[in-house]
Amino acid sequence: TNSGKPGRFIKPDYNNFGPVLGFAYAPNGKGILGKILGTSGVIRGGFRMSYVEDEIIQSFDNAGAANEGLDFTVAASQNGSTNLNARFNNLPGFGAPPFQNPPISFATANQNDPNFTNTIFAVDPGFQNQQTMEYSFGIQREIGFNTAIEIRYVGGRSNTLARGLDYNQVNINSAGFLNDFNIARNNCRIAIANNNANPMNPSRFMDLGCSSAEMTGTGLPGQGTVGGTISPFLGFGIVRDYIQRGIVGELAQLLIQNGLEGVGGTAFRANPNGGNIDLLSNSGRYRYNALQFEVRRRFTDGLQFQGNYTFQKILSSTPDDSQSRFQALLDLNNPGLEYSRADYDRTHTININANYELPFGKGKMFFNQGGVVDKILGGWQITSIVNVSSGVPISIKDINGTLNRTGRSNRQTANSSLSQSEIQSLIGIYHRNGVIYFIDPSVIGPDGSATNGNLEATPDSRFPGQVFFRAQPGTTGGLQRAFLNGPWYFNWDAGLIKNISLGEKMRIQFRAEAFNVLNNTNFTIAENTATFDVDSTTFGQIPLANTFSPRIMQFAFRFEF
Repeated sequence: TNSGKPGRFIKPDYNNFGPVLGFAYAPNGKGILGKILGTSGVIRGGFRMSYVEDEIIQSFDNAGAANEGLDFTVAASQNGSTNLNARFNNLPGFGAPPFQNPPISFATANQNDPNFTNTIFAVDPGFQNQQTMEYSFGIQREIGFNTAIEIRYVGGRSNTLARGLDYNQVNINSAGFLNDFNIARNNCRIAIANNNANPMNPSRFMDLGCSSAEMTGTGLPGQGTVGGTISPFLGFGIVRDYIQRGIVGELAQLLIQNGLEGVGGTAFRANPNGGNIDLLSNSGRYRYNALQFEVRRRFTDGLQFQGNYTFQKILSSTPDDSQSRFQALLDLNNPGLEYSRADYDRTHTININANYELPFGKGKMFFNQGGVVDKILGGWQITSIVNVSSGVPISIKDINGTLNRTGRSNRQTANSSLSQSEIQSLIGIYHRNGVIYFIDPSVIGPDGSATNGNLEATPDSRFPGQVFFRAQPGTTGGLQRAFLNGPWYFNWDAGLIKNISLGEKMRIQFRAEAFNVLNNTNFTIAENTATFDVDSTTFGQIPLANTFSPRIMQFAFRFEF
């Protein structure tokens, strides 16, 4: 009943006016434009407004399926049992929860849920079909030899893309929680530095671990007083581990899942009756801008070819093209973090195709005769398709829950002491000891990660060459998202064709075709992999499996009639 009528996800959208406009103007050699474009030049432009359905019901269904309503499973430990995998002849005791007369409110059901994180997921009942506007402007002219060139600008934009918002993002500032977290973390750092036998490494507090007393404070200079939002939990090793690792957002989530929200006055959620409170709406946007150049020759004298080059940029707040389209924000208070290059953006793209009939045999320049000579030398064709493109956009990431919970931090970037251009200069294919890297291995620590286990904002003596750093508690990384390009892609497919005519109505054709004819190794790195996660011990490495297909050859025989 989301739309007011059973069976409808949303209210009907009836106002989708979609005009398509275009124009072409040929100056025919007149005026200034005529002098530039000649007698064959044409100026073209167009505008289109369209509405993208694109299986949007998959997005609605994803939202609906996340709502389990009052359906939940009570943990075994809450029923007085620690083992539900038992035999019938030795069943453990089950303490049934007290019966509650229906209807049961969502708040009551959520309190009975062992993780206290029931999902509430809705679709905006006024959801609109995604509107996109596309526009182009270009010039075209013939340059002789049955060949034409065209240069055009192509753009696109939308402010109504589907995306999800989580209105129950954990609030790490609640009741001074972040401040208490940082005091406990700093107390630990000071205690370890005070006890560290090696004065050259006072920042290595992560290697040693702190007791609850050390985090609370032992009166050392610089130590502070930890408030009640953190102090009751310092006896738990996992809490101290999260504090030392700096993942304050994930610690808040841990406390929620264990029913400990509210201690010390904390209120991590805007609505305590739900975990994720998500809304699918038209809150996404994108912008596309491209310069395109094309040269084409129509099939004349046995030769046809077409080549085009695109220089483009796609910026979007919904970076991937999955059908669920949820893509929750890292920070609800800073939605601009999401606006970056889309995962499917390619800065440079080149496409070339050609078909050439060799000038031998009947009707050709050489050996223009029939009979056996034509059967042997005539009817040969060479075909080619070439694709070249820059790689997919990638980021240097720190996917830990330093600002939000870890589950919302998959696109969080790291920090760096280098500028963006300096990082870009490090990118390339490097071979070291049988391992292939896509970044200079000099910025990788001895343990294979970019941080070498150091969670501070500055290098330590174990890896003085460190240039990538973890985001600190309560912050996200300062690096721009998706500012790097993955490995270039180059592929050449070629074919050799022999046609033998059998009279006027029949023909035999032999084909030999090779895909990736040069057997070029094309590596692939995706944005959603751990390749550039600064904590990964395989940082910058390209697995051997991350390649496109090698050379494939096929042969064919056709009889046409």
